[in-house]
Amino acid sequence: MGLRWKWVSALAVIGVMAAGVWSLNGRTSPAATAVTKVVTYVDVAQDLGPTVDAWPMDDDSQDNNPVVGQVSLADGPKYLVNVPALVNSIPVLVGNELYVAGGFVSGPRNQAHPGEVWAMNPATGSVNWSVTLPNSVFAQPIVAQNVLLVGVGNAAFQRPSLAPATTPGMVRGVGPSGLYAFNATTGKRLWTFSTSGADQAPPTVAGNTVYLASGNRRLYAINLITGQPLWSVNIGHYVSRSSPRILGNVAYMGGAGPLGVVAVNLTTHRVLWQQPIVHALEGVDDTAIAVTPSRLITAALTGSANLAPTSPDHQAEIFALSPKTGHILWSKIIARGVAPTFKATGTPTVVGNRVYVGNGINGRVVCLSIETGHVLWSVATGSPVTRPPAVLDHRVYVLTKSGTLFAISAKGQIVAKENIADFVNTYGPVVYDHTLALSGNTGDAGYVAMVPLFGLPAKLT
Repeated sequence: MGLRWKWVSALAVIGVMAAGVWSLNGRTSPAATAVTKVVTYVDVAQDLGPTVDAWPMDDDSQDNNPVVGQVSLADGPKYLVNVPALVNSIPVLVGNELYVAGGFVSGPRNQAHPGEVWAMNPATGSVNWSVTLPNSVFAQPIVAQNVLLVGVGNAAFQRPSLAPATTPGMVRGVGPSGLYAFNATTGKRLWTFSTSGADQAPPTVAGNTVYLASGNRRLYAINLITGQPLWSVNIGHYVSRSSPRILGNVAYMGGAGPLGVVAVNLTTHRVLWQQPIVHALEGVDDTAIAVTPSRLITAALTGSANLAPTSPDHQAEIFALSPKTGHILWSKIIARGVAPTFKATGTPTVVGNRVYVGNGINGRVVCLSIETGHVLWSVATGSPVTRPPAVLDHRVYVLTKSGTLFAISAKGQIVAKENIADFVNTYGPVVYDHTLALSGNTGDAGYVAMVPLFGLPAKLT
């Protein structure tokens, strides 16, 4: 969003956090297993601070920094609540509603599994209303002009059973797929735009136009109000969760089949360039690109094509590309090891001249120079980190897949951490004013939490 932050009473914050570990109101962090529910609670039911009236793109930020609002020392809500199914998105706060998407997506990948969107009271976490979709939902809801947009589509492929997912021409998604629009206040359906491939990536809204990158290898421009198509172009890749990033009149996104980054001129509706990511095995199509005028930052799992899944030679690698030409300016391997079963690469956040990113191989969070890719510091978290870090002036906030929240200083020192719950998958954090919002799953249930930034009692471990 390009906001300039003023750190409010930094000394007071440092004094609160210096001892090292956050504790939610002095309570022991709730435990969870795959078969045992997390202990839910509402410690403080209170509105958040000033909010935005739109959420037009993935993480509401071109640079992937999920920070919204004006930092203050005010109190915020404190809770951990259960939602009706597994969550698949960060909590998105617009106006007086907190939107979360999810649904149970287990079972055969060639079948449709209903997705859901819940509109929640941000003060208490209670569900105000919900909608059910005809297939899986993997993307965070997007909101513009009181229209809530959510993409639908599963992770299966339209292919012969033995064809690799990287096969040229491959289409991702079977069963019902498309973009659904609802009234953001009431949940009433406004229109549906159907596609022939999964729409897992959040769309991007610019003015009255919605840009949707699909698993059917096309970028669509759609009228926000009517849902009517304006134009589309074949981009040469299927897109999984790499939402279109717009800089000027150009949209950038990562795709697969083959793996690479593509740029589309939104005025001429033509592909400007396509840049293959050499030795990439996966991840380019799943990573939201951090966009700046001088660099596009993305990530991939790289290695030789014949690597066995258990090989320790998989690499989490970060790439910087030229927005004008797609030329790779630098790349940096930040982790090596066995590839996990979920997304192995992190999603980069860019703030100023620094890139902050985690990874799914060893969970290290690194800070790199955006100009050269030089590693400035590296911090071990002990668990995979694949969501973009949230950065506020002097702090980098990261959430591990297992549910531990870290605050890291600008010099790469862990200043605080808190186990929110024993999750197996997480989304967040997002900073809303003085509160960190996040969501996570155990083996069979989904949860949403609000954690205050300031005033947390310190507790030594």
